[in-house]
Amino acid sequence: MDISILVTRPVYERTKEEFGAELGEFLKFENASFYVCNKKIELSHVVTDRFLSLTLPLSDGTFDHTEDVLCFDSVALQWGEDLFTYYRNISDKVSEI
Repeated sequence: MDISILVTRPVYERTKEEFGAELGEFLKFENASFYVCNKKIELSHVVTDRFLSLTLPLSDGTFDHTEDVLCFDSVALQWGEDLFTYYRNISDKVSEI
């Protein structure tokens, strides 16, 4: 199964600093991709072959993952894939640290 992760620049920098060895190992997997977006992304989402989990910010800008919107419909899954593709296309792929 392919795994793609896309994060913002600040999240990447923190991940690299705190989990650099683990990130380096992740990047070695043939089925793994890691992308960094330099634009601000004001949502969080996970899309798999079975569900979409969407987290939108609260009015104060924080996220509460207990308030995720979960969708299982094929149309929602496609929308989640399209959203990921949009951000992936404006991001940089990380091949090594």
